[in-house]
Amino acid sequence: MGFNLSEGKKLAAKVTEILRKSMKKRRKIRAKKAKAKPAGNEETHSLTSTKHDIGVSKIPDLVVAHVHLKRGSEPKKKDSPDYLAYQLRLGYRVVHICHVIIMENKTGPSRRITDAQELDQEVKGGLIVAQKDLIRQLALHFTQDLCSDQVIAVSAAGLYWRWLLVERRMFAGVPLQSALTFGNNKTEASIPAKHLAPLGKLAKVFQKRPYYVLGTPESDTEWQKLRNDTLIPHLNKHKLYPHTTLVTPKDYSSATPGPSRT
Repeated sequence: MGFNLSEGKKLAAKVTEILRKSMKKRRKIRAKKAKAKPAGNEETHSLTSTKHDIGVSKIPDLVVAHVHLKRGSEPKKKDSPDYLAYQLRLGYRVVHICHVIIMENKTGPSRRITDAQELDQEVKGGLIVAQKDLIRQLALHFTQDLCSDQVIAVSAAGLYWRWLLVERRMFAGVPLQSALTFGNNKTEASIPAKHLAPLGKLAKVFQKRPYYVLGTPESDTEWQKLRNDTLIPHLNKHKLYPHTTLVTPKDYSSATPGPSRT
């Protein structure tokens, strides 16, 4: 089923606005935490002062999902559990869901920097930190969604951001399913960093991408390009496959990859 172009543009505009608001909210939270820190802390905005930037986060900061709904049949019995479920879902049922954008945002560079070269180094350093988390999250994405063949990855450091269209084939050589480990609750999946070593080439490709400053004309132009040339075409062409996200060890062990998309 095709995706209406006008609806796609409206959706993409909302995506852009969500990204803007997300970054704005994170800046406010960081500023509030910085004020609460002891006066002896010399640098409250450096990469090394924020715990979130040191560890590897298993959950992305922002995920944009494509959800396709279909009108369901109204159950005849008004007092049945099926009718309650029908009401809770406003009469619709989900027939497809996938993630089209995955974003990781780390702390931006200090506002005390006065040297342009130092600022560039700080920005690139922050983007690399975000990228490390992002690559692991992408590996989990392709492991959990057996039908996905590509996703838009966005790494950010405060207002600075860059993006890359990442394809499943870039993870060739990575033992996605066999390398999975699970937390104590048996539902939280992760992939140890040692298994992601073959992704060095992907990391280098990402690092060569130019970065932009949110709110500038150049950034707005790039968002438009991302939306029009990559996001909307992807929404238009990919098949509305059933939801395939896996959550337990049993699901992974019995899963087989879905059909590839062209």
